[in-house]
Amino acid sequence: MQRSTTEALPVGGRRSTVILALKLLAGLVIIAAPVLIASNWVPGVSAVAFFGVLAASFGWISGGVRVGALVVASLTLLGVVSILLRGQTWALALILVLLGVAYGFAAGRGMGKVVLQLPILTPYFMRKPPALLNDPPIIDVTYIIGLVVIMIVTGLWTILILHLAAGRRTVTRTEVTNPRIPLIYGTILGLISAAVMIARNRSAGLLSLTR
Repeated sequence: MQRSTTEALPVGGRRSTVILALKLLAGLVIIAAPVLIASNWVPGVSAVAFFGVLAASFGWISGGVRVGALVVASLTLLGVVSILLRGQTWALALILVLLGVAYGFAAGRGMGKVVLQLPILTPYFMRKPPALLNDPPIIDVTYIIGLVVIMIVTGLWTILILHLAAGRRTVTRTEVTNPRIPLIYGTILGLISAAVMIARNRSAGLLSLTR
């Protein structure tokens, strides 16, 4: 009797895992369906929605609904600012440094994963704004409004579906013995990212002059 009970536990655990995986798979299909449908009428929706879905997914995994919504809103703001400041290399470099410091500060308090996606995804907006409505995009009021609306809507939609599929999640802190070490590493990461971007922009500028 004891043996049959202990053998049934792993089976139940596997069954729960399979059910959760199927729920998440169905959720991904439900999340992607409106984006694919909208892409038939609005060119470039999927390119912008990708960032909203990604930010929402990692934010929700890191801490649930509120953290997911905060990550989506933060990435949307950083994306818009980065696009508006395109060509201002030093301003963009400062943003990368500040993001590195913010990540180090959060990591020093055991919450680095909450803001990790911001320094990872923001440089994509700096390098090449998503091609919305036109390719290459025309950066005007319509573009900015469209970018904000698509990212916020797809982000919140993703969070809702994930929450319904997998249930409630909360922020899990990790123990950090010396908070200054993550802060130092985060600052170094930000400085390196800024230096790489500056060097790349300068090399691209020199290359365009020689042509």
